[in-house]
Amino acid sequence: MGWVVLRFQLAIDAYREMLNEGIQDIELLDERRLGANALAAVKTLPEANRQKLEAFLEHHADPETPSIDPEDSAVQKEVAAIFRGDRYAALSFLLGAREAMAGPRRAAIVRNSLLVMAISAFEVLLTGLISRRFVEYPDAMQADQKEFSLEDVRGFRSEEDAIDLLLSRRVTKIMYGSLDEWSKWFDERANAAFPPLAIDWDGLREAFQRRHVVMHSGGRVSSEYLAKVRAFESLPALGSQLNVNDEYLHRVLDQLDALGTGVAVLAWGTWLPAEREDAARRLLRRTYQTMLMDHWSVTEKLADLSGRVRCADDTAHSIRCNGWLSRAERLGYESIAGEVMPWDASALSARFRLVRHVLLQELEEALALVPSILAAKEIAPGEFREWPILRTLREHPGYAGVAETHQI
Repeated sequence: MGWVVLRFQLAIDAYREMLNEGIQDIELLDERRLGANALAAVKTLPEANRQKLEAFLEHHADPETPSIDPEDSAVQKEVAAIFRGDRYAALSFLLGAREAMAGPRRAAIVRNSLLVMAISAFEVLLTGLISRRFVEYPDAMQADQKEFSLEDVRGFRSEEDAIDLLLSRRVTKIMYGSLDEWSKWFDERANAAFPPLAIDWDGLREAFQRRHVVMHSGGRVSSEYLAKVRAFESLPALGSQLNVNDEYLHRVLDQLDALGTGVAVLAWGTWLPAEREDAARRLLRRTYQTMLMDHWSVTEKLADLSGRVRCADDTAHSIRCNGWLSRAERLGYESIAGEVMPWDASALSARFRLVRHVLLQELEEALALVPSILAAKEIAPGEFREWPILRTLREHPGYAGVAETHQI
């Protein structure tokens, strides 16, 4: 089960990395389609002229308006004015723009593909979880004598072959369902209904519908899309183009990360009781990873599960502290003081006493604990350097001296 969860999380991280590091290079491909001369001319334009050029492109990118026609004298005149009378630069730009707009932008292809692949990774996760459920509880597949055709039976070499085919059919049947049907299935078997585990349930449902639109109608709004997302106050027009930008993709990736990890951890602990601590530690590890990446909304949502997973007290305390930090990073430390103050960490290990002081921004008291914690090796020097929850302590004016003295 752990591998199923890890594979999903690694996929989400890979898509984040591609979005953060690779999309700029892809956008360069779109720019090059304008041609070197047109690009050079655009770069010399004043800001006001660039804005006019952007407005011109937005107008002609509208599917309801004609494409750019370099032979249209009115278009030539409009663009020449933007390029301050340089007709040669204007014509070069028009020719390049027509080429660039004749087909899909390369960056749009990549962004749409990332949306499709990210949601597919979530579906692969569910497939793996459901398969594991049937492996652990084979009687849940409920086969009967009419399950297989004569042709199927002739192809079986052993009982295991029949079980494998039955499992595949059961999983496929479930995965043909909708997002709501998947939620119901996991709720009934693992108390893991999707809406409470999602950062924004309606937003996630919209992402699945947008994936369908991208795959089946070239990104144009369909009647089915409008029917499925009617919860939103403002809806796009039928036939209009749905764009997928970086901000949207980051939200979707965070949504999938939080929901996928939450469902997996709850199912893991429910179906494999002997591995509940492993499931909880995977949850703790993910909250730490998302903190390092500054995906605070994911950390906070996952930390909400600290009271639902059965695990050692230290693990539960750590998950809850990561949740407090994520809210503090988003809303300020005063937003968590009312919850952290009643937390009695006096009988816990020194690391939790240190964390409590930091979360309450009692940094002098926290700093005083550092030497003894290091001496007792309760927190390694590397943790002091990296642990996100200690960021404000590291920024304290007195921390540098302590760090130098104790070689942190």
